[in-house]
Amino acid sequence: MSAMTLLEQAEFELALSAARTRELEIRDLFSKLDKDLSGFIDRDELKPLLTNMGFDEALCTHAGFERFLSEEFKLADTSGDQKIDFGEFVVLHNSLQDTKKDIQHLNFAISLVDTADTLSSEDYLVQLERLSAANKSVHSMTTDVVAALDSIGDKPSPEVLQVFTCILILFGLPERDTPEEDWSSAQALFDAPNFLDDLKTFDRSKLRRAQVHRCIQRSQPLVQRFRKLEKEMPLVYSLLCWVLITLAAANKDGVLDQVDEEENLPIQKRSSFLFSLGTTARKGMYRILDSDLFDGDFHRKRDPGSAGITLQVGRLESNSKEAISAIIFDRSKFTEEQAAEWWATHKEQPQFATALEAMASPRVDVQNFDFSFDDSSRKSSAAAAAAAAKAAGDKVEKWGYNDDGEFVMTLVSKAELAGKTSADHIVESIQEALVTLTDETVTAFGELPGEDPGHGEASVSVVAMLVGDKEAPASWLDAKMWCLNPGRVQSMKSLDLRKMSRIELHRRIRNCSKYFLDPTLSPALLMSGNPVVYSMIRWAKAVIIAAEHPDVVKAGRDVDAKGS
Repeated sequence: MSAMTLLEQAEFELALSAARTRELEIRDLFSKLDKDLSGFIDRDELKPLLTNMGFDEALCTHAGFERFLSEEFKLADTSGDQKIDFGEFVVLHNSLQDTKKDIQHLNFAISLVDTADTLSSEDYLVQLERLSAANKSVHSMTTDVVAALDSIGDKPSPEVLQVFTCILILFGLPERDTPEEDWSSAQALFDAPNFLDDLKTFDRSKLRRAQVHRCIQRSQPLVQRFRKLEKEMPLVYSLLCWVLITLAAANKDGVLDQVDEEENLPIQKRSSFLFSLGTTARKGMYRILDSDLFDGDFHRKRDPGSAGITLQVGRLESNSKEAISAIIFDRSKFTEEQAAEWWATHKEQPQFATALEAMASPRVDVQNFDFSFDDSSRKSSAAAAAAAAKAAGDKVEKWGYNDDGEFVMTLVSKAELAGKTSADHIVESIQEALVTLTDETVTAFGELPGEDPGHGEASVSVVAMLVGDKEAPASWLDAKMWCLNPGRVQSMKSLDLRKMSRIELHRRIRNCSKYFLDPTLSPALLMSGNPVVYSMIRWAKAVIIAAEHPDVVKAGRDVDAKGS
């Protein structure tokens, strides 16, 4: 027998001996756990094993630990007889051994996962694995993340934009009208010197239900690709992990169950002083005005008269005036109570005058809107509309299409409007786009032979997204089939922005925003083309602009608040 053969035999015998020793150790452990000497382990007898392996009931919470224990027992009990034999125990033991290196992250994940019985075993285990991996990733996050973000430049991938949309929501910053504007806001956020610290010390107690709901919606497409992102897009994966941990912790903290009397009010109408979204262990954020009142470009400056105070400044969309949107307090110098005292004694300073004026600005009554196209209801609100016009002064807004096919606002006299409000004219302009659009013309459009006449698929896709279809037509053929279904024009006429969730309306607009990245997709350039394409794009533009009218925004927030 050769020397190599003897060596191989020795290695085999050593491995066999180690395996026997290991089996004896596991049998000894099994015997110790089998308190009633039944030859099986029941659920209660399994508990000491988890504790000895590092699963901490205090860290997991009692409910979390009990749910985890039940799920591990159920997973091991492959025979379904409510007891674990030695063979099943070996598989379970080896599986738990593999998790020991990540035990702290698993303990944290167990504490976060919903313990409700409505969560299936499969969903529970998927969430547990995902949150454990996410917590591990967050703890290992380094400045390499910021370096990777800096290297992206002005051309982020859709996945980077999506994850930063979630981060912007959680930090209380507004979602803008275009991906480019969102990315500009994101760059301002991660260019800050303490971006990583702000993530790791983020104060979840300031989150509100609406933000958490909206962020959950926005994150779903990425969550479905969680494992793929880890391998293919590690930057997006790391930031998504932070989002998931933040959402899970907020849910565990009861944010989704809280009832806040002031939550339904715009920030500027709230009576109490509280640090809000964007607050971290290092800084306390007090928002004077809702961020969506501004055009999206903010900058910061030190308060000249007070140490530890930074002012966030932007330009109001309504009048282009510069105003302070938020005050950032250094929490090493200010408690929340001290910050409230500072605001009470400094709010009358001239630098806050524009913000205070915006806080007090009246808004048009939502009831003056009429999206039902019912003439009788419009007549019934004529007196209220006339009173609103009289109170507004000599000039009021009129929305409509100019000679170039652009949807614009102009100021006109009360006499010219004959007592109608700007809200009435927004609605009328949406209706104007539908004057030449009938079921017959849309059906004829769907029966067109040959290739797309130009923007046909895009115009149908935009309308489909705005009226609530889950998916846009995938081709020109699908777009034609969409047109052949009855009731398409009626679905456009019955779109009632007053009754729509703002979250849902934003989702629809964002779904169709990619089509408008094409600069040729505008009413002005389509006037001489196919009349159906022109009417559809004209209608879509009118809807999108009307969606940002202050009264539509307020109505949408009210719908979201009632549904929370």
